[in-house]
Amino acid sequence: MFKMLVLFLMFCATLVYGINRNEIYFYSSYFDSNQIVIQNELKKLGDSEQDKIKKGILYLSLAVQNVPAASKEAYNIFKEFEKKEVDDLFLAYIAMNYALLSRDDQNPIKKMSYADKSIKLFNQIIEKNKNDWYMRYLRANTFIGFPDFFNVKNIAEQDFNFIIDSYESKKEKIHLSIILTTYYYLGEIKKSKDEIDKAIKYWKKAVRIGDENKIFNENYKKAKGRIKLFEE
Repeated sequence: MFKMLVLFLMFCATLVYGINRNEIYFYSSYFDSNQIVIQNELKKLGDSEQDKIKKGILYLSLAVQNVPAASKEAYNIFKEFEKKEVDDLFLAYIAMNYALLSRDDQNPIKKMSYADKSIKLFNQIIEKNKNDWYMRYLRANTFIGFPDFFNVKNIAEQDFNFIIDSYESKKEKIHLSIILTTYYYLGEIKKSKDEIDKAIKYWKKAVRIGDENKIFNENYKKAKGRIKLFEE
C-alpha cells in the first residue's frame, strides 16, 4: 500500500538534514516490502546523517511487519533526531515508532510512556499540519490501534473523516487503497459505538472500491467478513 502512495507524494521536496522529502517517501515504500529486501537495503547504508535517517525508516518498516526488536533499532536512530530541526513527516514516523515500542515492550510503565509520547508528538505535528492528509492518515492509523483507555479513537475518526472529505471533494489525489482502508476503519469505529447500520455502509464502500479497482488487500477481506457477519 505504501508503495502506491509514493507516486502521489513525490512532488514534495522539503529538505531535512541532507535528505529531502522525496527520499523519505521513497524509503517509506519499503513498508510493504519483503523483509529480506529491506535487510539487503540496510546493508548498503553507512553512518552518515542521511543514511541514518534512511536506516531509521527501514527499521520502522520492519517494525510495522512485527520483526522482533526492529522498533528498538529504529528508536536508537530516531532519538538522535527528535530534538533537531527535521521535517514534520520524519517526526511523524518517530511518533509511529513510539506506538510500536509501546506495542513491543513488556514493561507496563514503559508501554504507557511510549504510548503517551506517541500521542503527544503526533498531536503536536498535526497542530502544525492540519491540512496534511498523509500525516493525519499516519496518526489515524496509529491511534486506531491504541486501547480505548487512551481516548484517542475519536481523534482517529476525525482524521479518517478529514481524509474522506478531502477525497470526495477532490481536494486531494489520494490512492484508492488508502480510501478503502479509511472506510474499513470508519466502519470499525461505528461498530464500537453499536452503530451497526452505519458501520455496514462504510464496509460496503470499502468493498465496492476493492471490487471496482481490484484492490483485494487485508482490509478488503476484513470488510467483506464484517458484512457477512452482521448482515446474516
